[in-house]
Amino acid sequence: MNKEELIDKMVTAVMEDFDFDRVHRVMVNLNWKWDGIGDCKMTVPSSYRLMKRAESLLRDAAQHYGDKESYSCSSGGFMARLDGEALTLHFILTEMTSFASDFIDIDEPCPKADI
Repeated sequence: MNKEELIDKMVTAVMEDFDFDRVHRVMVNLNWKWDGIGDCKMTVPSSYRLMKRAESLLRDAAQHYGDKESYSCSSGGFMARLDGEALTLHFILTEMTSFASDFIDIDEPCPKADI
């Protein structure tokens, strides 16, 4: 099997098992809107549009199979991630990141984490 055939199979497997209707219901309930396709109108995307965006992100991530150990791309709440041999699609409702460098005085030595 060549790389393109593998990517097609991996993307298809994720797309078949992902619950796009559930994501659509969440977006409707939250009135989560995306910009229209070139028309500057904000609307809640259809399930079909959600699927097309997700497939595009999955294919983008999967193209890095064999080239990078890890790669992710995201848009509109979706994140496609390639981690080694695993291709994953996430729908992220909320997320927060904190960086140690935001809290460390650059003139002081960095404390060691006890993790």
